[in-house]
Amino acid sequence: MEGRQADEALDDETTRQLKRPAADRAALPDDDATKVARLPRPRTDDEDDAPTGVLVWDARKLLEPEPDEDEDEDDATSTRPIPKITAEPPPPIDEKTVPTLSVVVVTGEVGAWHQLRVTIASLRAQLEPPEQIVVVVDHCPELADLARGGLDDVVVLHNEGQRGVAAARNLGLTVATGDVVAFHDDETAAEPDWSTCLLRAFDERQVLAVRSNLTLRWVAGRPRWFPEELAWIMGASCTGSPEEAGPIDDLYGAGVAFRRAPLAEAGGFPADLDHQAGDVLAEPPGGVKAELFHLLKELNPNGRVHFEPSAHLRAGISARRATRAYVISRCVAEGKSLAAVPHRGRGRRALSVHLAQVKSSLPRTTFQAITVTGPGNVRPGQALITRLLAMLATVIGYMSGRMDSTRADLIPAAGNLTWFVARTALPVSTILWGLSLRRVNLDQMTDLGLLTVLPATFWIAIVVMIVGFVALLNDRHALELWHAGYALILIAVLHATPSLLYPTLRYPWAWKHVSVIDYLIRHGATDPAAGSLSAYHQWPGFFSFFALMTEAAGLENALDIAKWGPLVFNVATLLPLLLLFRTVTRNRQLIWGGIWVYFSCSWVGQDYFSPQATTLVLYLIVLAVVVRRFRRGPIRAGDDPHGLAAEPPPMTTTYARLTWTLLLIVPIAAIASSHQLTPLMLVATLGLLFILRRYRNFGILMVSAGLAAGWAVGIAWQVLESKINFIVGSLGDAGGNLDAGLVALGDVAPGQVIVAYADRALSVGLWLLAIGGAILRRQWLRRPGLPLLMIGLAPLVFFAAGSYGGEILFRVYLFTLPMTAFLAAAVFLPSKRAFVRLAVLPVVLLLMVSGFFFGNYGKEQGNYFTLDEVELVKELHRIAPVNSLIVAPTFFLPGAYDQYERFDQSWLDELPPSREALPNLPAYVPTLAEFVEKPAPSLINLMSKLPPGAKGYLVLNRTQRPATETPGILPKGTIDRLKREVEASKRFKKVLSNPGGDVYELLPEKS
Repeated sequence: MEGRQADEALDDETTRQLKRPAADRAALPDDDATKVARLPRPRTDDEDDAPTGVLVWDARKLLEPEPDEDEDEDDATSTRPIPKITAEPPPPIDEKTVPTLSVVVVTGEVGAWHQLRVTIASLRAQLEPPEQIVVVVDHCPELADLARGGLDDVVVLHNEGQRGVAAARNLGLTVATGDVVAFHDDETAAEPDWSTCLLRAFDERQVLAVRSNLTLRWVAGRPRWFPEELAWIMGASCTGSPEEAGPIDDLYGAGVAFRRAPLAEAGGFPADLDHQAGDVLAEPPGGVKAELFHLLKELNPNGRVHFEPSAHLRAGISARRATRAYVISRCVAEGKSLAAVPHRGRGRRALSVHLAQVKSSLPRTTFQAITVTGPGNVRPGQALITRLLAMLATVIGYMSGRMDSTRADLIPAAGNLTWFVARTALPVSTILWGLSLRRVNLDQMTDLGLLTVLPATFWIAIVVMIVGFVALLNDRHALELWHAGYALILIAVLHATPSLLYPTLRYPWAWKHVSVIDYLIRHGATDPAAGSLSAYHQWPGFFSFFALMTEAAGLENALDIAKWGPLVFNVATLLPLLLLFRTVTRNRQLIWGGIWVYFSCSWVGQDYFSPQATTLVLYLIVLAVVVRRFRRGPIRAGDDPHGLAAEPPPMTTTYARLTWTLLLIVPIAAIASSHQLTPLMLVATLGLLFILRRYRNFGILMVSAGLAAGWAVGIAWQVLESKINFIVGSLGDAGGNLDAGLVALGDVAPGQVIVAYADRALSVGLWLLAIGGAILRRQWLRRPGLPLLMIGLAPLVFFAAGSYGGEILFRVYLFTLPMTAFLAAAVFLPSKRAFVRLAVLPVVLLLMVSGFFFGNYGKEQGNYFTLDEVELVKELHRIAPVNSLIVAPTFFLPGAYDQYERFDQSWLDELPPSREALPNLPAYVPTLAEFVEKPAPSLINLMSKLPPGAKGYLVLNRTQRPATETPGILPKGTIDRLKREVEASKRFKKVLSNPGGDVYELLPEKS
């Protein structure tokens, strides 16, 4: 109704209304006031500086007498002529000048045309109309053209840049000329005295912004499921905000006006924090207001924000916004915006303010829902559901927003080609990878392993993926979900490829762990005296957990779980690794570049279904929590010339640290009860972090050390006692422990020589890059990067602690990888040189991934088992009597330890190299050299000592030859010679045979 009246032509009665005194006009009905505001004014010559095609209109000039032509105008009143009044004395010198007012109205759809005219009419009907009205149309050229043709005396701008109300307001701010700039949307109507009351609040120069008194007007009626505590979603101030005039400590709510100069100095509204709900243009969310408030206060320490209840605005709530879908999407947008505030503390405080009234009202609302009481215009049950959904949506939005809160301002704007490559390479590489797995003949593998049978499309997929990832790193506006998608697909390509190609479980060690789990399922208890597997029974945490999981899933065994272990463990590693990196830097390129390098260089094969893989994930979780939640002391700001530093994590109270310590007992106990080495690594790392004043928490260190020592001494002492002499003997021998992990290449197959050199080149190259990154980013390492440096350096002390069965080199490499991967990525990221980002970095990443394939896929001849091999071992266990002896050149056969409590096993590659190496070796047990010289006789002597009723079996499955001869454990041709001698001997009989191998039984010696 108001819109149609506003469009009517002015008649004589309207002209007469103009001549009324201001006090009489204030009493006019809204319709008459609207007519008064619509009176046009011809353009004057002094308006040449106004925007082209726009008439800047001042209704007050129509009500005031024109100044004399020969009277000079001073600068303070040049834009607002003051009539010459001789009857009154001049104003005092210290009288405050009334500021001028500009109003910026943001709109964005053709359907809002009627509401926009109502808003403009209400502004023109002010007792003191604004000197300038600016309409900014956000990405709607049709409405912009309509506004230019249908609205007189306003500045009409079309925002074609970044979408959103914040960006549109900033565009309006650039052309605003008033001392005060008020921001409205197309559903806001102002009371006639709004501008007078608003400008009165700006009398004091310390006032930077004024929030008007906003009344919500529901166009389609207020929904009965909408609680009052959620009015802030619609632009009203939060429940509990002051109702009396005075200073306030936030900018939230619609109808806020600012002094133009301080707002422009602060850079306007932070448009990067603006998250709109769907396609509905509404008030910028809380993150924009929280950051803007901080910027204004930082630049104007004595400034304040004022609430003026006499400045009345009416905000219309359309039917589109009066839905639960909008409320939930708006809450998600609020959470994302608050999470993106650069200072996490300000974002969290604003989030708490938003949700405080909602949380405090839950008990009352719950009581009202149960008793069906409460306000008549609200249904308590539905209102309770709305509150809970709003809280959940806001928290989800905040958590997802934290994933996208890394710093991207240093990244140059992406071109169309970069945008296209970054978003198409991921699906293209995924499709190519999937297609490449359809044509792989595993029987054609050579001594280079799986590398030799993967088709060209597989390698093309890798190249496309790397090119797309590098392009994504150079796109500043890309959501981090794209980065996570690339990381997940990289993990899938690296670790799911064998699982998809192989018909059975990969790795003989994984088969061994499945056998231990099967034992626990069958017996329901551990056996600390289980021979060579006693360590598994004395650190049974991993096996007990997956035994429960297997039974809970109703599976016959853990094979299906173990098959996907590498993929699951690496995906689980991604989140704590991401949190750890984000704690020390907020540079998006460096965070995701470090993650990519980590997975590309994790070639050592310790991520299979094992206690080590599980405890590594828990280890990273504990460290991520410690560096993010256990800071006590202050962090002095250091030089950060490259913009790498992250905001320091918040300082925690004693209560908070106690709470986190209690929560971390579960993963720490799981680590202590599952693995021998990882608890020691954790204690060493926490101890090194303890040296830093900021993480000096004695409780978490003592809990970790106590659980590790208590388990080792109190439960697993039997194993430690048996190895104590070896452990003590290797202490301090860092060189010997290092050499124990290096393979002698003299008898190794040519392909394995290439694999070994590729492994070493990747490892050495990564460490060299890490050292270079540490030198290049040394200023960053002194402050924010120091925790990551401590985490990476702590494992190095274990070179002097023991050889760990010749694997300490690989384990130290694995535990230092978070640091080395991050610092290696820091050599190239971030970089201002396009050549480094677009040419050098892809080549380096491709070399790293290639090194992974050599190191991780190069030994697959010994890790791959056929279904025939699995069936061969199953049949052997079915026919073998209890206490029988099973012998094979190595334990590389599927299910080698199945039902290990019923059988004895002997693996020829574990024979001592000489009798001098083991002086007490029984005469019937051959050395490895004796076996190589005389295979059959040595084997007969070894298998001759059998208990009554037991039998001896020799297993020669397909995998034995590449597992022993390719790495040089046995001379080439030993397996074939053994097979010929056994088949020629009358002491052996072939009892089982299939394409997977043969089983020979030792016959009793004839008397």
